[in-house]
Amino acid sequence: MKSLSRIIAAAIVFAGLTGCSQTMDLDAGRRLEQSGDLQAAITQYRQAVKDNPSSAKAHIALGRALLKNKDLKGAVAEFRQAVQADVRSVDAHVCLGQALVKDKDLDEAKTEFDVALVYDPKSAGAVYGQGLILENHGNVKEAIEKYRQALALDPNCLEAHETLALALARTGDTQGARQEDEAARALRAKPKQ
Repeated sequence: MKSLSRIIAAAIVFAGLTGCSQTMDLDAGRRLEQSGDLQAAITQYRQAVKDNPSSAKAHIALGRALLKNKDLKGAVAEFRQAVQADVRSVDAHVCLGQALVKDKDLDEAKTEFDVALVYDPKSAGAVYGQGLILENHGNVKEAIEKYRQALALDPNCLEAHETLALALARTGDTQGARQEDEAARALRAKPKQ
């Protein structure tokens, strides 16, 4: 694992010396993240943001890595930058909304999900986010419907399966919870592309 990180780091240095693009910075960051070197990935994503501050994709990649690193405030800041860089980016609005739910800023999160749905009415991430808000307000049955709608739009949405399983268990639907848990396990077992 360490030797893979060193090889990737050397490739990154070489890419920097040869003036490679921000896309390569993002690809290198993803490879580092997949190899388990989150800190090196964050460094690489920061470089991608520095090289192209108007790239919503770079801000989103950095924000997601910061979330994995449990830096919620940093992630929210990066997702805000992503929205500022590309106001029409559904992914940026969904990521910001989900981070705001974690930060318990439910009103602003709802706004972000609503904006995402204006740009893409079939955004599974935004519908899932609406479910999170409903559940945070204690409306578990309505949240379950939103999670199901999100899964109808994207059956491979791991978070929706996991959250739906927990919500169903809370309502006493153990069979439904078990089915969703099995679906989530199957998705986690799938090799990443």
